[in-house]
Amino acid sequence: MSFHEYWENLINDTKKGIEIAKKDKKQKQLLIDSLDRIFDEIKSGEYNTIAIEQNPLQIYAKSLFLTFKSILNNFDDWSFKQTIAFALIHIFFTFKKENLIPLLNEEQDNEGPSTSLLNLLIHNITDSKREVRDATAQVLGGLSKIIGAKEVLKMEKISDILMNPKKYAHEEGYKAIEGLMNALGYILRNCGNDVNLMDDNLFNEYLNILIENANDLNRFESYSSYIRRYAIRSLAKSLEYNIERNVNIKKVKEEVMLKRLEDIDIDVRKANANLYLNYIRKQENLDLNELFNLLKEENLHWQKRHGICLVFEAISHHFNLITKLDKNMLNQLFNELKQQILYIHSNKLEKSASNGNAIAGKALINFFIKINNRLDELKLENTNDLLFTFKNVKELVVVMLKSDDPLLLDAGNYCVIQCITKLNTNKEDQEILKDFYDLLSLTYKNTFHASYPIKQGASISLNRFIEYNKLRNIEELISNLTFNIIEILKEESKSKNYEVRESVYKAFEDLFIKTKNNELLNNNNALKDIFNCLLFGIKDLGCGSNSDYPRSAAILSLASYFIYLSKSKDNLLLKELLQTTIDLISKKLLKEEDELTITNSTIKLVRVLDIYYKQFIQEQGFNINELKLQLFILSNVNDEELKYAALPVRTSLIGSLKKKGTVVALLNEMKSNLFDSEIDEEKREAVSQVFRYFANPKYFKDVNTEEVKVDVLMKVIAKALLLEDNRESNVIQVNTLLFLKAILLGNDSIRVQMMKNSFMKFIMLYLLYLLANKKDFEMNEELLEDASEDDDEENSDEEEEDEEELKYPKASSTKLNVNRSSLVISILLQLLPNANDVKGLDLEQYVEALVIILSKFNEVETNQPNITFYARELSKVVKNDLSSLQKNTTLIEKEQEMKEKTDKNKLLKNLLEDDELLDGMKLLDYEDDNENVNVYYPMNTLDGYHYYIPNQKVEDVTSIYYKSNVICSALLNNGEEAKVIIESLIKKTQELIEEEDDSEKIVKLCQLLYVYLNNEKKNLEEIQSVLLDFANTTLLEKVKENEGEELHLIWYWRLLEVILRSLPTTTTDEEEEDNLSKEVLTLLLKDEFRNELKNTNSILYIAGCMCALQGNLSNNEMKLIVSDLIADEDIDEGKLNVQFVLHDNEITLPLPTPKVESVKANETFAPTQSI
Repeated sequence: MSFHEYWENLINDTKKGIEIAKKDKKQKQLLIDSLDRIFDEIKSGEYNTIAIEQNPLQIYAKSLFLTFKSILNNFDDWSFKQTIAFALIHIFFTFKKENLIPLLNEEQDNEGPSTSLLNLLIHNITDSKREVRDATAQVLGGLSKIIGAKEVLKMEKISDILMNPKKYAHEEGYKAIEGLMNALGYILRNCGNDVNLMDDNLFNEYLNILIENANDLNRFESYSSYIRRYAIRSLAKSLEYNIERNVNIKKVKEEVMLKRLEDIDIDVRKANANLYLNYIRKQENLDLNELFNLLKEENLHWQKRHGICLVFEAISHHFNLITKLDKNMLNQLFNELKQQILYIHSNKLEKSASNGNAIAGKALINFFIKINNRLDELKLENTNDLLFTFKNVKELVVVMLKSDDPLLLDAGNYCVIQCITKLNTNKEDQEILKDFYDLLSLTYKNTFHASYPIKQGASISLNRFIEYNKLRNIEELISNLTFNIIEILKEESKSKNYEVRESVYKAFEDLFIKTKNNELLNNNNALKDIFNCLLFGIKDLGCGSNSDYPRSAAILSLASYFIYLSKSKDNLLLKELLQTTIDLISKKLLKEEDELTITNSTIKLVRVLDIYYKQFIQEQGFNINELKLQLFILSNVNDEELKYAALPVRTSLIGSLKKKGTVVALLNEMKSNLFDSEIDEEKREAVSQVFRYFANPKYFKDVNTEEVKVDVLMKVIAKALLLEDNRESNVIQVNTLLFLKAILLGNDSIRVQMMKNSFMKFIMLYLLYLLANKKDFEMNEELLEDASEDDDEENSDEEEEDEEELKYPKASSTKLNVNRSSLVISILLQLLPNANDVKGLDLEQYVEALVIILSKFNEVETNQPNITFYARELSKVVKNDLSSLQKNTTLIEKEQEMKEKTDKNKLLKNLLEDDELLDGMKLLDYEDDNENVNVYYPMNTLDGYHYYIPNQKVEDVTSIYYKSNVICSALLNNGEEAKVIIESLIKKTQELIEEEDDSEKIVKLCQLLYVYLNNEKKNLEEIQSVLLDFANTTLLEKVKENEGEELHLIWYWRLLEVILRSLPTTTTDEEEEDNLSKEVLTLLLKDEFRNELKNTNSILYIAGCMCALQGNLSNNEMKLIVSDLIADEDIDEGKLNVQFVLHDNEITLPLPTPKVESVKANETFAPTQSI
């Protein structure tokens, strides 16, 4: 295709695009594409060497110009205007003046008046878009170089824009004048060297306009700064001419340069520095005394000081100007810059005042590098006393890097980068290398500054040094700098600026992870000094309300330090440092409830101690029970970040709760002040969750009474139940009551001691108030606020008796709270047999009050089955005749009948066929993390009427106490009947799962199986083959398919998990059991399968992971998956179920995988950041 055909197609396509877009403004794509093609063709440079008469740009200029005019007239699109402007720059330079002017001024009749291309361009210098104004200014400047300034911009037009800016830019008049200033600058630059293009008169006219607008302070209020900036930039362009001109430059200096040194706008001051530079270039000699003298003015505003330093910085980039300075002037310049760097502004609140200091620092390094690198070219007679030396400059750079001012820190980073990349010096020289190490050590600290530009500049400095000195990586550099960094960080840690302090301790944290230098481990004094420095950072509150940031960083740096110290062989030193740290954590850090950042960082520190020093702590006999308890509490708070950070370290430190004495040791650390009114309710509820977790009689079964501080524990229970603020919280009440019931059930000796405690009468009285639904319970709360728990045991016998008669409640309503009454009665059944031992309690009066309350409820027929049950059970432990309360004999007869059936094996086999029993079972809430039922643990509390299920409807009570527990009681019996029932239960469950017929019954049977397998009394040897067959042929296949109801799948995983946990460690089917655990592990190690589980249901995912972990306790990959699961913010429910598997085993989880964004942000990843 010829040039002609090609260009005709281009222009025609563009015209076609114009017509389409004119009809529908949304249909611009063809126009955009065709205009881009024209621009690409023009700027390609292909036509620059073609003769004018054959040049397509000349041949098709008229068509192009008409097309451009059509676009500019019809579309107010800034991208079109900018593209056309840049295209015209390339076209204009192919023309001669006489050919171009007619084309520019040609008008189209059908487009209306004044539509010449030149007029359209001039109009665009007042456009609302800066991109258009800038592009148009450039094209007018280029055009003036061809046709002359007068032909481009008439004075009449200039005057009109100046006088009527809003005529062109409507409400934003400053934009019109800003665009005009910019255009004048480009015209002056392009015409300055040719008087034929612009004579001196016109030059001076333009200059006067710029001078006037360079001092426009308030015509457009704050927007006037844009006009001043562009006017001064244009003045700088105007001084680029190299010919003799009759121009009054002195006027520019006096009326603009000197005045605008102290302009309030920083961009104006920067533009003025560049103008000053161009002015200096025109001078034969360079005399800086004028600037020096300006710096000596009294009451010098910081803006002017900054403006003068900007001039120095502009000069510093030009060696040809430096050569005009003699040695005395250079030394004077050094001293002046030094003085400006060290200058202390009187108003410390003015954060921008240090701009002058920072720019003086940058100027200093630029001057020094040029002088150092080309010293011979300066031709100075004697350089021995020249002040621009590396030693002198380094001292000032150190000052900048040690500053707490962000501007100076940034300037310091700049200086270091310049020295590394541009300074010609022997970097292998040990003295010079040491100087560089000092600078890099300070720079390293800045890589952790809160400000991103400072952090980025410091990182660039280190990376440049690594590159230029051919080091392998950042770790090698840090290893070389270790001792330098430590000394500098210790010194900088004394700063009172919280950002500096924070960066210091973050640097410490990173240092001890990355350094490979282990020489420090042989110097105990140095190690202690570092420890004390970190300790100071943790405790010091010198940064006021911002102290949390450096303190938190110091805690994490201590964690990193202990990782480094784990390579030490000095056990005495480790013991000393660990003891101090554990005391600090237990007695201070974890008790700062309001400081979440401190608490979170402390949990990370504890996790490091657990991972690296767990065995050492055990061997040395450290008492960390208080620490364990605090972690237990934190793992139950509402804040998810704290909760899930504390969970893995708590389960690891405490280990298996089955170990004798573990639970008791933690309970002995409970103090009643944990339930004080001053403590936030959320924290008190979290403390009560510890009670809830330990609400299992088995924990107290084999405990000696000497092991438990009974009086202390009673005071804690009393305060949790009886203090008015705690009575307002249902969570605290339920958790404490469940715990009280468990400990009473679990140990008779402890129960006997508890009955003798002075608080028991108040607790028993309060139970009646709960039963009666009365909230007017009263007691002297001062009894709960006496001496510390340590004195309770000594003084318990000396306490004064409260002779005040107890006020018993009376039920005022017949509405029975079934949940509460069931729990209260179950506790009273344990208390009443020994109630005669309770000081100050009249048992006869107490039982009478109890009967009155129950009688009131018994007036309503729907309450009678429950009251009948309560009365029958209570009659076993009190002497009173309660037969009048037993109005529902049907329940008693039915239960007796079922008990008789359980004595006959042939009927036991068919027990599960009793639909009435199964239909009466209540489904447990499998999603419940925090409330009253948790499916995972401890399920073996389904032991008859002692088991409490919350949120129970009134009509379900009978079935809970009768139907469900008939089956559970039979299951938990270790006789021959159990084997028959469990085999029947497995068979029945298997059939229902395969048939997928009755969804609710499947879940109930799974729950029953789970109850049985979780019970400690179970005897599985005879049925292990049945269990494994059920697991392999049914459960495993179902979870592999991962189809069907989510609730079913969750229970299949849980049954698999409990089967793996429940089977004896050595069985005849060991190989089959091993294969089952391997199959489960193989499934969960597949990313695709795990993601499928996670996307289906987070609880399903957790159940699968727990199953795989239970069957493969030593598999590190599975441990990491579980650790990541806990830290995963996308999983928002069910994560606390992890604790039950972890507490059943001795498992220490590794640190979770770091997040990608964290790695990017920190360049390298410290383990302490992942916890």
